[in-house]
Amino acid sequence: MFDVLPPGWGRRCGGMLGRAAFRLRPRERARAADNLALALPEVDPGKRAEILARSAVLLGSNFHDMMAAGRLVGRDGLFGAPAGEVERFGTLDDQLVGLTARGRGLILVTAHIGAWELLGARVAHLLERRGLGPLAVVTGTVHNPPVDAMLERRRRALGLLPVPRRQGLAPVLRHVRAGGVAAVLLDQKLDDTDPAVPFFGHPAPTPDAVVRFAVGRGVPLLPIAMAWDGSGGKHVIMRGRVLNEDAVPADDKPDQARVERLHRECQNALESFVRRNPGQWVWFHERWRRKG
Repeated sequence: MFDVLPPGWGRRCGGMLGRAAFRLRPRERARAADNLALALPEVDPGKRAEILARSAVLLGSNFHDMMAAGRLVGRDGLFGAPAGEVERFGTLDDQLVGLTARGRGLILVTAHIGAWELLGARVAHLLERRGLGPLAVVTGTVHNPPVDAMLERRRRALGLLPVPRRQGLAPVLRHVRAGGVAAVLLDQKLDDTDPAVPFFGHPAPTPDAVVRFAVGRGVPLLPIAMAWDGSGGKHVIMRGRVLNEDAVPADDKPDQARVERLHRECQNALESFVRRNPGQWVWFHERWRRKG
């Protein structure tokens, strides 16, 4: 269905699915409300409720864009940048070329904001156009083998190199070590034992293996995310300051203080994206470490 519907209709259908799921999942709804109150206590409760409702709708719209990515990624007119960003950083594809020119690879640090699946497909398209593909990505699973297989086929057809999470980071890091580009989502808690990094002022367990690798190998990190613009017709690709760009490789023995500093910088960049688009982040994850 999503392969043939016009994007506007497809997103509306996806949005209805997201709205229905929001109503039918009270546990996730309550968790999202708690997360938003923790992160943005200064926001009026009524406004927070609106933010959560919008987040659920856009989660469904993101599903449409993921399924329809094959016919969207090459339409340059669908993708823009915030005012002044091109002047500051250059075009995204030129920046990707420049950052990979040293042969140390590149890691894109992103989050579950807006259309993150479409962001991966768009970046993969730009890399392929410049002869720099594929884009390695760590993927989750829906625990349904036929669906998982279908999603993997789609991602590979879009120029992605999907690495299931159960395989660990090793295949992704090998790809980067060989000079390739990888994208990682660093806004989720995978384990309570992960290092806690401030996110919206509260400790949030966050895996640090990618950051530790980047410090050890001198790999630049580019914070990036894709959001919908106000009209919903375009996607805005946001970029932050390149991190670790001028680092000297540490022979895979990174200084702990540098790792912690870079880890905080990554989370600060992602937090800035969320603050600019609070209704487009997935608040339903169990993101923060809770007391008791």
